[in-house]
Amino acid sequence: MSTKPHQLSAQRIALNQCRYFEKRYPALKELSLDIRPETADATFQIYIEHVKLIDPVAADLTRIEIYRRLVELPVESGLKIGPARALAHIYVNRGLAHHAGRLLEPGDPLRADIEELIRRHTEAYGAEYDVQTFKGLTRGFCLLHYFSAHPHLLKGRHIAHVGPEPEFRGWIADMSKTFDCTYVAVDGFQPGMDRYEDLCNMTAEDGSFDTIICHRVLEHVIDGPAAYKELYRVLRPGGVLNLSVPEALYLAETAEWIIPDPKVHGHVRMYGRDFPSQLEAAGFRVERADWLLSRPHDELRSVRAYPMLLYNAYKD
Repeated sequence: MSTKPHQLSAQRIALNQCRYFEKRYPALKELSLDIRPETADATFQIYIEHVKLIDPVAADLTRIEIYRRLVELPVESGLKIGPARALAHIYVNRGLAHHAGRLLEPGDPLRADIEELIRRHTEAYGAEYDVQTFKGLTRGFCLLHYFSAHPHLLKGRHIAHVGPEPEFRGWIADMSKTFDCTYVAVDGFQPGMDRYEDLCNMTAEDGSFDTIICHRVLEHVIDGPAAYKELYRVLRPGGVLNLSVPEALYLAETAEWIIPDPKVHGHVRMYGRDFPSQLEAAGFRVERADWLLSRPHDELRSVRAYPMLLYNAYKD
């Protein structure tokens, strides 16, 4: 049976991830593993376990599992206070304060500190996102609503959509003639894409696209700076990268987790307030796009969208 394009792409990405880890942690080469495309994913999983032993930040994932099991033990609640507080501290440092507060007793002073961090995040973000209020609404409809109101980002453009949201992909297919645009669905793993790419090592030529749409993707990429540089390279001068990432805006600097956290959708980082400056270091001029944050909630719910902070990063 022949290997399908998305499987070949996944193998290439895993191989590049292994090489990145070997460069970052030369001790991994001492394992003398035979890395080939077909074995790269298994090798990467071995590297992850080894990195947990040699990098204290990566080791947090092991600590999380230990403390979580202790907190969940069927024992007297007073015995859980220490593990719960230790787990809460790790969550806060990883940009996951919203997970931390629920671990603590109502009278715990740390809980008040965490609530203050969440308040600071909400203030910096520009809107409070209540999961229950916007339950069942999707990011794809957020993008559809945003681009419907900002058609200049689509008209006459060659568009790459990385990790495409199905609602937007279907809509732009119907609207391509109206906007006189061409559209390419890009991913490294999903079947049915127009193009398969490793964002850290793209095959697209310089200046290939006028608009790149990339939402909730970069937090999965092991080598973030390489991806930012590649996205800048394949964008034409005058083009725009429209994107969003998970953010904890009480953090001044991005919390790099090093290895994917399977309990947080495989993310490898939580971005802090320095996210725009990371893009600027790759050459972009970055602007916040607060339009969805400013819309009335009734309007957003009517189109199945929710408040969402976007960024437009321009290649001047």
